Amino acid sequence: MALKTRRPTGVVPWPMILIEGPEKSGKTWMAMALSASDKVGRTVLVEMGQEGVADQYGTIPGADYEIAEHNGTFDGLVQVIKDATEDAKAAVAAGEKPMVLVIDTATEEWDLLKEIAENRAKRSDFNQKKLRNDPNAEITVDMTSWNHATDLHYEHFIEPLKAFPGIVILTARGKEVAAMDGNGRPIANTKTYKVEGQKSLAYDVSAWVQLSRTAPPTVVGMRSVVHGIRPGKDDPVRDADLSLEKLIFQLMGCDPETATPANIPSKSALQAAKNELWAAAQQMKYDMPKLAAVFAEENDGATLETATVEQLNSCRDFIRECLEQSAESGKPALAPVRDAA
Repeated sequence: MALKTRRPTGVVPWPMILIEGPEKSGKTWMAMALSASDKVGRTVLVEMGQEGVADQYGTIPGADYEIAEHNGTFDGLVQVIKDATEDAKAAVAAGEKPMVLVIDTATEEWDLLKEIAENRAKRSDFNQKKLRNDPNAEITVDMTSWNHATDLHYEHFIEPLKAFPGIVILTARGKEVAAMDGNGRPIANTKTYKVEGQKSLAYDVSAWVQLSRTAPPTVVGMRSVVHGIRPGKDDPVRDADLSLEKLIFQLMGCDPETATPANIPSKSALQAAKNELWAAAQQMKYDMPKLAAVFAEENDGATLETATVEQLNSCRDFIRECLEQSAESGKPALAPVRDAA
């Protein structure tokens, strides 16, 4: 197969910006203040967690945003991102100003996935035995469960947000914690700063802004040819007058006339498993609602959004088995039905 290449466009893509800091440092305020800018269009705030402050920021001078309604689950968040993406695409097609999607907070997103990992780990034989002996026993979350949570994080959160045809703002909590050595033991009298969320969150965003209750906003890092911050060479940028409008359209050089979503391939193992399952389903002449129903029936009501690789591959193999039986018998393939055994 011939190597496929393309020339760089030089276009600055739509940014995904992380605003993090300790509690009450102004993260949500900075995010919602962007909605007052005449450079952006519709702004949607997705509030996660129990803070319940989404309404009061409507009193920020000029603020103009909507609050997304959802059920507080990871599946609910996934659906909001899908719906917002469709609306953002429609705005681009209509020549409107860029849509802004604010997720407040990405810390809560990862907390939801940690809960999914813990619940998955509870079902293991090892932990089931522990719980039978002691219902309050500490659960050991295995690496497979953590990998599953990470796959969900990338496939349903990071990758869709990178492909969002507009501006994405993520907030997260940040704080100093005890530094750990290579064996996970605290290092005496040593602190390190930690963004609370999936460990690669700061790496995955276009720009990282750190807020403080006592110091000016700091641009820790950003991907920008216009005003790049080179690790080890340039100091973080501290700017008492920093706003997201200034960061996006001046410092990062984002031009609404030319900006496009980041052009990245999907890297999730879950996505590959879903693609194979969908290919088998199409051979069975299923549409997506039918596949979702079959998958839920085969997996005790589980949804495709939170499916494991193992569940997806099992459903794929079963559909393929039905197709093979149909080919051998010469009869049309029927809907999969498990044997009574």
